[in-house]
Amino acid sequence: MTTPDNPPAPAGGYSFEPAELESIAREWEDLAAAYQMDIRVAEQLAAAEGPGAEYASGDNAQLVRQSGLTLRSALHDRVDYCRAQADKFRTAAGRYAEADTGAGTEIGNQGGSL
Repeated sequence: MTTPDNPPAPAGGYSFEPAELESIAREWEDLAAAYQMDIRVAEQLAAAEGPGAEYASGDNAQLVRQSGLTLRSALHDRVDYCRAQADKFRTAAGRYAEADTGAGTEIGNQGGSL
């Protein structure tokens, strides 16, 4: 809805209905859930042990563990990012719904209807 406080989207911009914003938020949450599952695999890598007692096995296992820890950290960052994006889309949907309700109330107060 276009108001002085909420100007129209610029040419080439995006415009979404609240239901679309909720759908996009769910997609971000689904992506976060997929990253959560990947974190379990990264934790397995972070717990890797060498197959034998010789030097090469232990050194290789240490490198695999470090890779697992780095991957796990990166995946946690991605989960946080996805959830933040979902929150932003839900906030936008809520603001849109509030603005729509407010406009309907204002029109009703002036004797009109939507």
